[in-house]
Amino acid sequence: MAYRAVAFPNAEGEDISPIKLKYTRAWAVKIGESRIIRGGFVAVFSIARCPYLTCSLFPFTRLVWSCLAGFIYARLARSVAFPSNRSQALARRRWWLPRHRLSGLAAARTTITREVLRPLGSQTGAMSYKPTLIFLLLVSLACSAQLAPTDLAQRIERRIRTDDNVPVTVKVIVSSPRVSEFPNYDTVTVTFDSDGKKQNYEFLLSTDRKTLVRVAKIDLSKDPYLENLRKIDVKGRPVRGNPNAKVVAVNYDDFQCPYCSRVHQTLFPELLKEYGDRVAFIYKDFPLSEIHPWAVHAAVNANCLASQSNDAYWDFADYTHANRQSVDSEKGLDNQLAALDRIAMTEVAKFGLDSAKLQSCVKAQNDKAVKASVKEGESLGITGTPTMFVNGQMIDGAQPASEFRALFDSALKEAGVPAPTTPPTPAAAASTTSPR
Repeated sequence: MAYRAVAFPNAEGEDISPIKLKYTRAWAVKIGESRIIRGGFVAVFSIARCPYLTCSLFPFTRLVWSCLAGFIYARLARSVAFPSNRSQALARRRWWLPRHRLSGLAAARTTITREVLRPLGSQTGAMSYKPTLIFLLLVSLACSAQLAPTDLAQRIERRIRTDDNVPVTVKVIVSSPRVSEFPNYDTVTVTFDSDGKKQNYEFLLSTDRKTLVRVAKIDLSKDPYLENLRKIDVKGRPVRGNPNAKVVAVNYDDFQCPYCSRVHQTLFPELLKEYGDRVAFIYKDFPLSEIHPWAVHAAVNANCLASQSNDAYWDFADYTHANRQSVDSEKGLDNQLAALDRIAMTEVAKFGLDSAKLQSCVKAQNDKAVKASVKEGESLGITGTPTMFVNGQMIDGAQPASEFRALFDSALKEAGVPAPTTPPTPAAAASTTSPR
């Protein structure tokens, strides 16, 4: 903001200390009547913020308030720039100002007119408050005609809560409307905040503020499957099946999840026998620690085994998923964790592992890798287990073997690999072998 220093001469022609004046603020001149100055600030602030300060009032009341504030400001601008003799006497009596300072106001008035008011007023230097009053009344009318943003936000929030059945515990935050790429519509961002986890959704709001349209902008320039694959890091993870396969199935697993156990038994050994030479099966950690207290501990133990042997990892995974209920039957969390440690240590003799190294890893319980895997899963949109990505395509839940076969076959076809011959169902096999 540019300023100009204006010197106030006294009766002897000497300059009093300069005062910085904003070009567009006649009320910034300090002449002693601080109450008027403060009143001007309040009036201007009321005009600029009228839709917010008076949003709870009726439109007509807002109009009257804004017009009154504009009139007060206009009169203040005139009285401050051209102080009357009464104002001079009041200032002298109240602050005991020397007469030579008050006598300099006449010269100061001329300086103010030349330096500040002339660009805003007429070419002759006479400044009338009428143009200012008219301008501010127009501004007040525009402010009063606006719909208070809080009123609009409340209407949008109530409609969304009703239509989408949003829980009371979820905060709904509505942004201010902004210009959109669609004619006659503005854009509004609605944020859903649940315990710090925020999700943003874009809506179109008609310019008459009567229609709200949901918007789902889809970027066709990107392949969502490839985008998912770029987010998944499988470096160093144990692999079952063909490590060089063109089709990769990455399953986000929870050792304490009953649905994960069901999917694990569907994949191994049934589907592994059919697709083991065409598909690479990889597990990543996504323990739901809020409801599964020993899932993180089991994931850490499994990773300790994987650091020494892939086969030991898969053997631990097979046993834990098959005997999940036996771990749950242990009394107390400490006993459950001790049972998981015993299961992990039994792998030493089976696969010739380094017992001391494994025991040290199990005891340390470094869950850094597990947390990184969970964070990665959240970036992929995972909210529960099991969730599998087959060449980037997501499938979640405890699906039957037929669903996994259809997904594997589709991925193999896209990769140019023939699908295996589907084994006949038990009913079909019985009909072909029955005597006629």
